[in-house]
Amino acid sequence: MTVDITTNSSYSGLLKVITEEQHLNPADILDDLEESHDQVEVDLSGLSDAIREVSKGVSEKTLQEYLRCDIIDLDGKAIATTKERSTYTHAQKMRAAATFGFGRVHGLDMQAWHFSAVTQSGDTPTSARAVTSALLENLYYFNRKPEFREPQLSSPPTRKGQLGPRAHSMMNCGYNFSFCGLLCVDEMLKIQLQDINLSDDPKTGQLKLSLHLPFRKTSQFGDIKPFVWYEMPEEYQHICVVQAFVKWILISGLTEGYLFRKIRANDRLAEENEPMTSEQFLEMFRNNLLDIGVDFVPYGTHSF
Repeated sequence: MTVDITTNSSYSGLLKVITEEQHLNPADILDDLEESHDQVEVDLSGLSDAIREVSKGVSEKTLQEYLRCDIIDLDGKAIATTKERSTYTHAQKMRAAATFGFGRVHGLDMQAWHFSAVTQSGDTPTSARAVTSALLENLYYFNRKPEFREPQLSSPPTRKGQLGPRAHSMMNCGYNFSFCGLLCVDEMLKIQLQDINLSDDPKTGQLKLSLHLPFRKTSQFGDIKPFVWYEMPEEYQHICVVQAFVKWILISGLTEGYLFRKIRANDRLAEENEPMTSEQFLEMFRNNLLDIGVDFVPYGTHSF
């Protein structure tokens, strides 16, 4: 089919550009187009239908539901054609923003919404409640129960969500590093043994732990000052970084690599030098909160 763009109003813009820019004669351009069409035979009869089907991104039934919500108001009446409607693309953007905010920023993952004992009791709900010294004290004494102090040579199978002696000791160590060093969970999980120096202070004789982080989100250009902790008195053992570190090393037997390794089934420490993921830490943290009867919903990886 031949189209005369000099007389067809649909091509007025193209004709204007060609005329103003003093390009080739329109007749010459038409000849070139016809020659290209003759050389390449492509059936484009179903292209529009295919693009329309793929662009939906959902099934036919789901698409109809979207369209129904778009043309019917909340009271069930049809929306007037003069009223501006929200598009499906706008709804997708809102859902993506909400998912990112709750799942990534506040560390709540993809957990389904449910009733919380916190909001039921009248407390103010928060997206990421901060960990306190009192909470760490409760976790410390639970994790230090006799049955959790020493791992068995052949650990009995544990039920899903139950932490073993190694997991309890490691979590206590992780809590203290994050809480006392104001470290993000991701920063804490990437600590390696070569970053830590344990020694006696020459002046006081106290056991001293120094941590040299090779990176930090708040110091992206280096010049990170070392963290230094001293052994605390008995009444502050629940937040003592030195004691938590020593106990974890004695139980785990680690000598190099990442300090916080992945925990396999039945409380087994990962043999490969692979750090624990923030997802596994969050799951174990919330299970630990359930151990002491605390609602885990307000807490996440940003609680430290």
